[in-house]
Amino acid sequence: MLLIRLPHLIALSLLVASTPLVAEPRGRTPYADVAQGRILSFADIKTRVDRAVGGRMIGMDYDAENFRYLMRYERGSEIVDIVVDARTGRILNGRERM
Repeated sequence: MLLIRLPHLIALSLLVASTPLVAEPRGRTPYADVAQGRILSFADIKTRVDRAVGGRMIGMDYDAENFRYLMRYERGSEIVDIVVDARTGRILNGRERM
């Protein structure tokens, strides 16, 4: 009975040993990236985008893998999706939706 369980035990120990302890960037937050100097603060980025786009921001998400903010603005009757490089504050694209 021990021989049957031994291969399972070895396989399980190899699986556990190969699993990373920290899942980057999924667990990373924009706050950590700002603190480490990887990206600009959200306040700086929002100020830049507000000036460029106009309207009112209605949503935001952070893509830690690509260091990008995905922002959604309401401008009159239009909804505008904006992608911003969080390292530079540069607007990468803006797409209007009706």
